[in-house]
Amino acid sequence: MPGQKTATSPSGRNCDLTGIPIKVPELIAYSFTPAYVARGAVTTPAEINKLKGYIKNAFEAQLNNEGYSMVEIMCSCPTNWNLPPIAARQRLIDEVIPYYGLGEIKKRGV
Repeated sequence: MPGQKTATSPSGRNCDLTGIPIKVPELIAYSFTPAYVARGAVTTPAEINKLKGYIKNAFEAQLNNEGYSMVEIMCSCPTNWNLPPIAARQRLIDEVIPYYGLGEIKKRGV
């Protein structure tokens, strides 16, 4: 994310030097012909249950030879973000998820 501070970028990400973050699921969904693409997070039990459904859909599409599938899983990184675990989870909820978004990007059969 632009400006994101990590252990290896303590001043924050400078997109002029490193480029903008690549939203890989969107790139795959709109550049190729995948069967299923989604992004989920491990923030709450409800989000984990949604993520399980995304993963199930991805495997079913693969097993039914519908085409390539991808599920991106977002989670906090307390070590790299240099934050305690609870603060890292909150950062994921407050900053990272709003930037990237969650959900099914390319649904099966559509």
